Amino acid sequence: MRMATALSQPTTPTTTIYSASKTPPPQNNPNSISSQQELSLLSKLHYCKSVSQLKQIHAFIIKTPRSQTHHIYAKKLIYSLLQLNHFFSPPNDKNLNYAHSLVKQWDKPDVYAYNALIQRMSSTSMQSFHLYQEMLIKGIIPDTYTIPFVLKACSHSMSLWEGQQIHAHCIKMFFTENVYVNNTLMRLYAVCGMLDVVEKLFEQGPVRDLVSWTTLIQAYLKMGFPIDAVSAFFRMCQANLRPDNMILVVVLSACSKLGDLSLGRKIHEYMVQLKVNVDSDVFLGNALVDMYLKCGEAGFARHMFDKMPVKNVVSWNSMISGLAQQGQFKEALDVFRRMQKVGLKPDDFTLVAVLNSCANLGMLDLGKWVHAYIDRSHLRADGFIGNALVDMYAKSGSIDQALRVFQAMKLRDVYSYTAMIVGLAMHGEVESALSIFSEMPRTGIKPDEVTFVGVLSACSHAGLVKEGRRYFEDMSKVYNLEPQVEHYGCMVDLLGRAGLISEAQEFIQNMPIAPDAFVWGALLGACKMHAKVELGESVMEKLLEVEPRKDGAYTLMSNMYSSANRWRDALKWRKAMKERNIKKTPGCSSIEVDGLVHEFRKGEKAHPKVKELYKLLEAMNGHLRNYGNLVHINGLCTLWTATAHAFTAVVGAGILALPWSVAQLGWILGPFVLVFFAIVTYYIASLLCDCYRTPDPVTGKRNYTYIYAVRELLGPRSELICGILQYSILWGTMIGYTVTTAISIAAVKRSTCFHDKGHNAKCGVSGNLYMLIYGAIEIFLSQCPNLEKVAILSVIAAVTSFAYALIALCLSTAKLSSNHEFKGSLMVAMVGNTEATSERFWQAFQALGNIALAYTYCMLLLEIQDTLKSVPAENKVMKRVSLYVVVGTAFFYISLGCIGYAAFGNDVPGNILSGFYEPFWLVDMANIAVIIHLIGAYQVYAQPVFAINEKWIGSRWPTSSFNKIYTIRFPCSRKGSLHLSMNRLFLRTIFVVITTAVAMMFPFFNAILGLLGSVSFWPLTVYFPISMYIVQAKIKRGSYHWFGLQALGFVCLIVTVVSGIGSVAGMVEFLKKARLFHIEM
Repeated sequence: MRMATALSQPTTPTTTIYSASKTPPPQNNPNSISSQQELSLLSKLHYCKSVSQLKQIHAFIIKTPRSQTHHIYAKKLIYSLLQLNHFFSPPNDKNLNYAHSLVKQWDKPDVYAYNALIQRMSSTSMQSFHLYQEMLIKGIIPDTYTIPFVLKACSHSMSLWEGQQIHAHCIKMFFTENVYVNNTLMRLYAVCGMLDVVEKLFEQGPVRDLVSWTTLIQAYLKMGFPIDAVSAFFRMCQANLRPDNMILVVVLSACSKLGDLSLGRKIHEYMVQLKVNVDSDVFLGNALVDMYLKCGEAGFARHMFDKMPVKNVVSWNSMISGLAQQGQFKEALDVFRRMQKVGLKPDDFTLVAVLNSCANLGMLDLGKWVHAYIDRSHLRADGFIGNALVDMYAKSGSIDQALRVFQAMKLRDVYSYTAMIVGLAMHGEVESALSIFSEMPRTGIKPDEVTFVGVLSACSHAGLVKEGRRYFEDMSKVYNLEPQVEHYGCMVDLLGRAGLISEAQEFIQNMPIAPDAFVWGALLGACKMHAKVELGESVMEKLLEVEPRKDGAYTLMSNMYSSANRWRDALKWRKAMKERNIKKTPGCSSIEVDGLVHEFRKGEKAHPKVKELYKLLEAMNGHLRNYGNLVHINGLCTLWTATAHAFTAVVGAGILALPWSVAQLGWILGPFVLVFFAIVTYYIASLLCDCYRTPDPVTGKRNYTYIYAVRELLGPRSELICGILQYSILWGTMIGYTVTTAISIAAVKRSTCFHDKGHNAKCGVSGNLYMLIYGAIEIFLSQCPNLEKVAILSVIAAVTSFAYALIALCLSTAKLSSNHEFKGSLMVAMVGNTEATSERFWQAFQALGNIALAYTYCMLLLEIQDTLKSVPAENKVMKRVSLYVVVGTAFFYISLGCIGYAAFGNDVPGNILSGFYEPFWLVDMANIAVIIHLIGAYQVYAQPVFAINEKWIGSRWPTSSFNKIYTIRFPCSRKGSLHLSMNRLFLRTIFVVITTAVAMMFPFFNAILGLLGSVSFWPLTVYFPISMYIVQAKIKRGSYHWFGLQALGFVCLIVTVVSGIGSVAGMVEFLKKARLFHIEM
């Protein structure tokens, strides 16, 4: 029987092997072998052990004249060849072709030879199929052993079309009545995913044996119908068939997919009733462990695992991955360590499960070890191993290493891109995340739903509303993906963070699916962020309908009321939590030490080394206090408290030089310059307010300090330059404070002298002694920890600074009233009649620096903005603060500068207070206020300088006893203590001594103030803020806005240069007249 159309004649390669059957029969050949030789030849064929021996016998048969027994030799030769199992393991094309040639050249081949050859070639469907065609062409009728071998080959390569032809042939030859053939057909259609055909073959089968049921159950499980698989198993049991271990493994896998613990236990109990020996079958033990783990019974799974006498790598993988899927990552890693101890080599699945556990625990060290193991084992970091590595590094905080692994992957799939995009979004690298997403279409990889969750989250955290909307629309229009509730939640979060609350509401109303807790929670978070309390109340009602027992919504609502100062409402929600027995989830943190993860929860003291940990924490606090580090606490200040804070920080001793500065410029330029600096300061401050958060000014990442913002927006090189300038100005300010304090002490003594002896008395005072006294006080205070954080000092600083400023203003007003005239000149002041014209111009330039120093507000702006509450947006509130501060200080500066100049005229002193003698008690009070203010302010400016030097020494020589902390306990006090180190004691003392010495060398009040103002004004008040704003606002180079900002910067640069020249020239002139370390004040 032949297949006319379905099967075509195959083409088989020919060889040069000659068979005895093709040799012409000689007549009465004397070379013919005897019967005894024939028996010996057959015996050798029977005991042949290698292909080379068979080929030798084959050659002998070819040379021997043909007899009636030659077909027996050929048959025996073929059977002996096909029985050599090692000859076909692994298959060798050359040897397979040799075996095929023997069968083709045999003049009387039978079905058994073809069956044996097809069986050996069943790993490749086309070869087996061609052999089947060949035997049909030769008229050899296949039997019920031939068909299963061919179908097995079709199943192996999922060749459905060829298998269907064989099926049709089976029907014609009535082979479907054979249970073995029917089961193999079921297996073919099950592998090819045709479940309906499998069911039909099962129902129509003549006999249903255990293999039939196993094939049906496996088909159900493979096609994703575990319930039907279990149902078929119960039907098999009702048919009084005893399941074997293989079918039990399949059924347990179905229970695992269902996650039905009760069903899994019933199967296990049934196995016990059947007295199935689980210990003797490692595969059955693995299936039980996997079932219990996936059904949430990790304890019993561990018990079963420990009982297993033999464990293979699959056993360990089931335990490790199962614990990881249950969230028991520490336990999973413990099992992995046990696996290492028994010396079993992990495979790819083990490594993926371990990397997943490391990712969720943040165990970077162990993850790096796994990565090194992968490299040592020459495993390719592609596919799921590469994806797991990317995910582990991203979740462990090493996003750069994750990116390197991703870029090194030669084979990337959608999961690779998704892991990288989500990781970058989580680290705030929004541009990189979107750039990698844009690569996916070019590589032909289609993003999935999880990919878009990462993309939309990135847009949300960066405030990219326009881009987020476009990506959301592309999901359905471009990629044919139906947005899920997670994507709608991301969009609500995106709109809410951007302040588009009404659009977020409208978006929720138009959702085609019901919003869940994630969507309502995103809107509630936006209400808190933008102080929409009333809307938040209605959103809270919706959220409680969806998720009434979660603590997050209650906490968020309570915090919203607290931010709005509605304390009673906040307390009401806290009480509601207590009444409904809803407890807030405690905060939790973990740390990896020597490969072990230690977990800590808020208020928990169950750790075995809790006492040692608290002692270490106290020591760390001591280090922080010594190095002057401040714990960052934001979100405490409002508009008015921040305004008061800014006034306190800006108004300083530098304002006492403003009347002198106006005098050097005259009535026209003096007030104009004061107003000009005020306008520039406010404009720059409004730009700088938008740089507190990056990249979005409302929802971006915080830049807690000025230098943080420079680093984030302009890079590390600009950060270094900014740091050098800032610390230089801090040190220069300390020098200026030393000189100013000495002047004020001298003014107090001189005022008392004039009061006692009259104004014509000689009351000259040397400033060296006062500078030394001031330096000694600062040395003592520098050893006191956290002095700059004592709240009362801030209050004293505010009171004293406003006190001496107001006294100076009142005394100037009184003197102006008594003069009955306005003194001064319209143009540059003529200070005396003998000064050279060039000196007067240097002093005018120096005056610009003095005025610039009074407007140092921008350098402090971001630190003040960091204290604001996040609702409403900090940049909007800070712009209002800047307006109030600049207008208020400008009014005060102009008043003091102009009234002081009008009162004294061109003879106004450098420090306005030094020009008054009566009433002496009021003058002394003002100077004492200056002294008190500057004693505390000195430490505020000194602490950052101390900290950076001590940190450098501590990192340079970390083990030196010079850095050891000594704790001095105060008597009669439990908490009172002082933390000292030789580093702190000597370094701070030497630094204050050097500062005092420099002040004694250059005791020039106005010149020092002018130099500090000129150095700080252009780079820190103008250049860096403008450059940061250009980057933040993405202003195009060459645009009108860009040219306007650059022009402003250039004008301010000219001011800085000329004021700096004037200050240096003034110091040179003073040095010509003064003697070193001989100061008359």
